[in-house]
Parts: sequence; C-alpha cells; structure tokens
Amino acid sequence: METSIHTRPEEINDRSQFGNWEGDLMIFERAQSNANVATLIERVNRFAVVPKNPDRQSKPVMERLIESL
Repeated sequence: METSIHTRPEEINDRSQFGNWEGDLMIFERAQSNANVATLIERVNRFAVVPKNPDRQSKPVMERLIESL
C-alpha cells in the first residue's frame, strides 16, 4: 500500500517521536551494473543506514536492509 508523505501524522512531521524512518532506493543505470543503494534515515537524530545492494530484485534488497539494521 502506498501512503502519501502529505498524510503522515504530525508527530512524524515535527520529528518529536523517535523511531520513524524514511527510506529511499537509488537505482543506477544498467550500463553501470545491477547495483543500487538503499537509504534509511531516522527522522529525530538523522542516523543513516546506507547499504549497497548487488541486485535489483526486491528480496536481496530487503535482506540487505534487515541485515544492516
């Protein structure tokens, strides 16, 4: 299910509650490789987790995120 960033609760917007993460996936040109980089950032303290992923498939990306956390 996709949720718009505009409908998230206010405590997430004002960064008053620890434990809310923002995630993104950066996929590079296929000519470069199948590698991609996921980013997870905790909104209160800005702690970042940035694992490199060797594959574009969702399972290896999710496994790498779980391993990183």
